Amino acid sequence: MTKLTDYITDEQLLAGMRRVGAAIEKISWLDELADELIAILYGEGPPAYWSFCKTKRDAVEEALGEDADCYLAYVFERAFPKLLAIYEDRGYPMQVLADTLADFDVRAANHRGLTGRAGMDDYNWTALHMTASIFTLGRLQYIFYKNASYGGRIYRHRQTGELFVVAEEGLAVDDAGFRVIEGEAFRTTLIEANGVIEAHPIDNGNVLRERTTFDASEYECVLRDGDPVIDIHIPASGKLDMESCYASLKEAWAFGKRYFPERDYRGFICMSWLLGDEIAESLSPDSNLTRFGRLFTRCASYGNEHPLIYPWIFGMDKRREAYREHEAKTSIQRGARRLLDEGRWYRDRGGVILPDQLGLS
Repeated sequence: MTKLTDYITDEQLLAGMRRVGAAIEKISWLDELADELIAILYGEGPPAYWSFCKTKRDAVEEALGEDADCYLAYVFERAFPKLLAIYEDRGYPMQVLADTLADFDVRAANHRGLTGRAGMDDYNWTALHMTASIFTLGRLQYIFYKNASYGGRIYRHRQTGELFVVAEEGLAVDDAGFRVIEGEAFRTTLIEANGVIEAHPIDNGNVLRERTTFDASEYECVLRDGDPVIDIHIPASGKLDMESCYASLKEAWAFGKRYFPERDYRGFICMSWLLGDEIAESLSPDSNLTRFGRLFTRCASYGNEHPLIYPWIFGMDKRREAYREHEAKTSIQRGARRLLDEGRWYRDRGGVILPDQLGLS
């Protein structure tokens, strides 16, 4: 399999890519732009690529019309030899490449549901796939270059093994205990002096205003902001059964140890609405999603409301403002309707899994 199209099965996306290729034969600047995008992606990296893409989207739309959303995939097809070379040079398994690129079919289906058009317009996320920056390993996806940044410091009691989470220094926090950019109610402090640590506890992901003190000699810090971690992402590719999740996490830990030996990983992190309290309210304690959420020790989070959560729950063609018109068949859908009736919504939560919780070292 030597072409990106060997890994894509979405017929509408493939047809759109062919139409873009034919159109580019008559529009030379689109051909030149593809080369420029590839040079930026593999030279300066995904962030620079994302920024540059934004400046060209209107022009591409004007030139290609509805097929503009397939231009990204066409560019990736031309860039595929570079991705393949990365996998071959670093010895990554070809099956991992196939599993990772299978996400493009999911992205194409989501895009068609949202817009009614063929394409894959998620240029920021899919750039990670094309630079070997994200990997699908079993049920879950992983990014291996991240450092912890959830504003929590995790201590383990040396005798009991109990975990205790406190806020890092300088977090802006609102009255509900969420991190904020504006409108802070207080700012956290963390003081270590004379064998004592004074800090703001984090209770199930909420930063408490009142500080507490504890004996530093009785606790070991097992993770803090800046430590190397493996970032978990949850693709929309079927059930989240726990056996598959455990197997995936163990595979990812071994993958990180083998291919990124220079990074002394301290655990896994994840930021997702699937870790939120609202999920636990909507589902039974024995559900896969609830059990998955319980794997994590929560740290501080912004409590953001992701704009795509509603179509993920009800269907990619559904809009949140019309929620009363949509039938609620599943537990999550019924929970979503109840939350909206109450003026609430699913929020992102961030958490950590420590390796010894999975029997890893």
